[in-house]
Amino acid sequence: MGELITLGQAEWPWAKGRITAGTVLNLKSNPAFGKYVMLFHGSGPLTEEAGDFDKNASIGIAWSDDLLHWQWPGQK
Repeated sequence: MGELITLGQAEWPWAKGRITAGTVLNLKSNPAFGKYVMLFHGSGPLTEEAGDFDKNASIGIAWSDDLLHWQWPGQK
């Protein structure tokens, strides 16, 4: 079993509650993308422990060349 992927969740106000429902598309053979693309559900802005985390929901996106190292919009 691999390591847990958390991406930039610690810095994302829109996903501090939780990240769920991720799926990865293999678009490496598509010249327009050439990467793996992950779509996922994030909820927040508060953490699950703080409550109120399920009143806001967003869809996130990340991409990878190797399924181990991921990038996302606004990454530092």
